[in-house]
Amino acid sequence: MTSSRSLISDADFGRPAVAGAAGGHRDELGAATWWWLVVAGSLGLGLLSLWLRPLLPVDETRYLTVAWEMWERGSFLLPSLNGELYEHKPPLLFWLIHAGWAVAGVGETWPRLIGPLCTLASAWLLSRLGARLWPQSPQVGRLGGLLFLGSVFVAFYGTALMFDLPLLVFVCLGWLALHDAGTHGRWRDWLGYGLAFAAAMLTKGPVAMVYLLPPLLAWRLWARLPFGSRAAWRVTVALAIAIALPLAWLLLADRQSQGELLRRVLFEQTLGRVQGDLGHPRPLYWYLPFLPLMALPWTLWPRAWRALGGLWRQRDDRGLRLVATTVVTGFVLLSAVGGKQVHYLLPLLALGLLALARGLHGAVAPRQLLRRAQSGLAAIALVMVAGFALLAPRYDLAAAGRHVGDEQRAGRETVYVGNYQGEFGYYGRLHAPVRELTPAQARDWVRTSPDGLVIARRKRLVLHGAPQPEYRQRYKTDELLMFRAGDLVASGSSFREPGRDSGP
Repeated sequence: MTSSRSLISDADFGRPAVAGAAGGHRDELGAATWWWLVVAGSLGLGLLSLWLRPLLPVDETRYLTVAWEMWERGSFLLPSLNGELYEHKPPLLFWLIHAGWAVAGVGETWPRLIGPLCTLASAWLLSRLGARLWPQSPQVGRLGGLLFLGSVFVAFYGTALMFDLPLLVFVCLGWLALHDAGTHGRWRDWLGYGLAFAAAMLTKGPVAMVYLLPPLLAWRLWARLPFGSRAAWRVTVALAIAIALPLAWLLLADRQSQGELLRRVLFEQTLGRVQGDLGHPRPLYWYLPFLPLMALPWTLWPRAWRALGGLWRQRDDRGLRLVATTVVTGFVLLSAVGGKQVHYLLPLLALGLLALARGLHGAVAPRQLLRRAQSGLAAIALVMVAGFALLAPRYDLAAAGRHVGDEQRAGRETVYVGNYQGEFGYYGRLHAPVRELTPAQARDWVRTSPDGLVIARRKRLVLHGAPQPEYRQRYKTDELLMFRAGDLVASGSSFREPGRDSGP
């Protein structure tokens, strides 16, 4: 193997490994084969998703609407949604979208390729991390990349426009830099850790600390160098960088928001997410049933369970100590937080699969694992074709967004009855907000704005006299309808909260 200062070379990928103690298998997985599967798997599924499905509401449509509003206003520091401050996420994903638009123009192709490209980058970074953690077994990293890419959760989620995939790239970079700092102690390693940490914070905020602080705090368990005064000084500089760059953005953006952004981020977003007040409140044990599901199909393989059990006998392995302290501590912290979503576990899943690769190394022929990954990806592709073909018509809001945009540009006021989350902003290239109304507010508004455009789900309407909608489509388990306000009034129709009856 080359020195630890270099990346994994093609020679490393193609070099036969020492026969495994358990199974005597030799490395038959060369660089070309590994790269072919990783590139074809990540980008192939991404292109298939781009071809088969639309932007999925409400998350993907919302994030592209935020990016569009920043782009249209020329305000790249302060995110907004429907004309109002959007404090829920930092701006780095939106900046990535803008970078592609600056080159190729506004469109959805580049934003929807960010996820697959980040999946590809993560698989590669995991392979590098495995080679650094276990330099005598460089095959482990490659096996970990295959396990990661071949898991059902990653294969599906890797096609989405979400924050967690760019976050995983920066977290992997942070793990790599921290490991090198613990092995060599160089300034460049500590600076790399601080920059990766800062980028992760700019991608998804303080949650990055859950993944990047535990291995630093557990330094004495895995690092080869002692944590002396020199390391203390350098880690101080690294953490200062990790805090200073996101804080610089926050303060600059706060000036544009006249002091509103900082207050919301500190006292509403951070505390609210910890307590679960901002959505997705779950009990302490909520993640547990999802753990075996996220790692499918590998959790259906008995040899994988035996490999995990065998890791317990390798408690002196420094690489496994780094992995275990990060995964266990991160899982405990995420479980303690009130707001929970399955995709918050993605970085821990990636690191856990790298540990599984360590256990499988020498016990399973790489070609056997390669065949399983290929079969799994092919099955996932077939499921995507069938599933997206069935569901896409119920989730495609492109035509609806264009209709809203055309009506706004014609001078009509538009209102949405219910919880509007930016579903039409990007598709309609809207330049004005869509006014959000409750059913009670809508009953008054339609009487004073007869020519206005009313947008509502069928579940929020009480229709009488068969008024004719201007636009109609199936949407999720319901219908999306658009009416001229005066037509609803003339027919005696009204509005209601879902599950409640309401008179005219």
